Amino acid sequence: MISYIKDKVLTDEEKRIMRDEVNLANYQTLTYYTSVWLPLSFVSIAAQTITGADLVRYMFSIALCTYFVVMAIMLRTRKPSRIDRATELIYYVQIIPLTIGILLGTVLDRTHQAFTIYLFIAMMPVLILDRKRKVFSWITGWVLIFLLMSFITKDRSLFIADLIYLGEIYLVSITAGMIVINTRVYSIYNYVKALPSTTDMLTGLYSMPRFLEYAVDKRDNAEDPISIAYFNISGLKKYNQIYGYPEGSKLLKETAYLISGTFGRDNCARLSDDHFVVLDDSYIIRDKIDETVESLNNISRNCRIYAGIYEFKSDEKIELAMDKARLAAGYLKKYNSESRIQYYDDEFRKKEEHRQYIQYHLDEALEKGWIKAYYQPIIRTETERICSEESLARWVDPKLGFMTPAAFVPILEELRMLHKLDLEIVRQAVRDMAVRREEGMELSPVSINLSRYDLETMDMVTAITEIVDAGKIDRGLIIIEITESALISDEDLIGREINRFHEAGFKVWMDDFGSGWSSLNLLTKFHFDLIKLDMQFAMQMKAREDNIIVIRHLIEMAKQLGIETLAEGIETEEQYEVFKKLGCNKLQGFLFDKPNTLEYILNTFRSGNGIPFEDTEDKERYEIKRTKQGV
Repeated sequence: MISYIKDKVLTDEEKRIMRDEVNLANYQTLTYYTSVWLPLSFVSIAAQTITGADLVRYMFSIALCTYFVVMAIMLRTRKPSRIDRATELIYYVQIIPLTIGILLGTVLDRTHQAFTIYLFIAMMPVLILDRKRKVFSWITGWVLIFLLMSFITKDRSLFIADLIYLGEIYLVSITAGMIVINTRVYSIYNYVKALPSTTDMLTGLYSMPRFLEYAVDKRDNAEDPISIAYFNISGLKKYNQIYGYPEGSKLLKETAYLISGTFGRDNCARLSDDHFVVLDDSYIIRDKIDETVESLNNISRNCRIYAGIYEFKSDEKIELAMDKARLAAGYLKKYNSESRIQYYDDEFRKKEEHRQYIQYHLDEALEKGWIKAYYQPIIRTETERICSEESLARWVDPKLGFMTPAAFVPILEELRMLHKLDLEIVRQAVRDMAVRREEGMELSPVSINLSRYDLETMDMVTAITEIVDAGKIDRGLIIIEITESALISDEDLIGREINRFHEAGFKVWMDDFGSGWSSLNLLTKFHFDLIKLDMQFAMQMKAREDNIIVIRHLIEMAKQLGIETLAEGIETEEQYEVFKKLGCNKLQGFLFDKPNTLEYILNTFRSGNGIPFEDTEDKERYEIKRTKQGV
């Protein structure tokens, strides 16, 4: 079909669309042709019956009717995209009525000019958008067969009449057929070449520019609120690697078919790759979005499809509204959320604005000192004095005010920017130690929290070592805390970095032990100097008597492995007494003090108030005892 355009160039995708459009045109033409002539063929049978026609003509009418019945069945059982094969079958089915027509007009009735009947059927391929050479050969072949049979069976005068009459019709038919085919082919060709500016070539949905035009018009003329649903397919790249790009394209087409079938083709567009967008009345999207997303996820095998929805105002730009819906869908994809639908509402907007503020103001906060290290004391149960401190980041922002790590650490982890914050906390801890030394304070170790993102992003061992050495602080005074959940992500990487910290002279603690990822096997895989029992142990201590049994065995197990224990979240005297009795080495919580600034700690030291720090004798006495006990 595309071979007509010898001087034009079509891409493979355009050729595919050209074939689809040709098949669709053929399907529509055949459907119309059959719907007209099928009832007429029944009328012909009835007329032959009423007039008492001879058996040959009667059988011809039945054969003609049968031909159109078969054609109607083929059209009903084939989609428009498969009509090319049906067209081939129609050619073969035509042989029966054409043969009967020739016999009827020659051998069986030498005086009857039946060519007007069978020629009409023979010309039927002209109505189909087929190859010119094939149509020419088909019509020419049957005309020559009829003339040959007419020459053999009829007298000279009838043969000449057939020749003249048939020649006239033949020339008119061929000329008209070629014109029809050329016109329709070039019409479809021009349509296909114009598609990229308005239509996505793979799915047939609107392209971005055309969709924006449509969206503006729909928004301006809408009586009800309008919403945009943005669909994002997660995992398509891996899907293509596993099943191949043809299957990936098939998935995209099935997605487009389902979305357009639900919301209407004019309301849908494929923006790029695995992104689709729908524009419709808000109540329609709300009513249909759950079922649509569920159906999409059912056809997507290993992929997940997320939808972000935003209801925009009448004066809002389409691009901005679309971007907000995209952000909502992207949020679900980024966190691999169990939820598949996210509305861009006021709550989501506030979270997104907060995330962006943290992202774009971190460097400024570090530079201007908005982020400060706060220190929470850790008490040794044996001496009841401060044996070390945990350094915790606090962001005091001129716009957002005082923020704890929960407000910015998860965002920085997501953005792979947390290492900037953690290295700054190390710098502050080193500087603060120098200040404490000048004040005459006994230096106690300070623990620094590191995330797996820190270790994945850069060489934290080298960076921290350089900061500590530059500040002329003993490396043993800096403790590295790594959360238990980080150990699950990449055991090889984390294990290698833990060993490097130890080799560099730093102690390493496991934070949040038992917080939900707990595996006792981790204690045999990694070398830790201390495990921090998650605060849930202290909070749930009174809930069941079994909890105390678990805590006792955890502490005893750690002691046998030569690992110290620290209980977090100690807020009551009862919790303090229980953990001390169970043999927990160290305790931390609001019972002793909250995280405080260096200025607060210095003022407390100067006044002589508060819990005292361990002195050198305390530390030495404890270490001697610990060595004897094998802990």
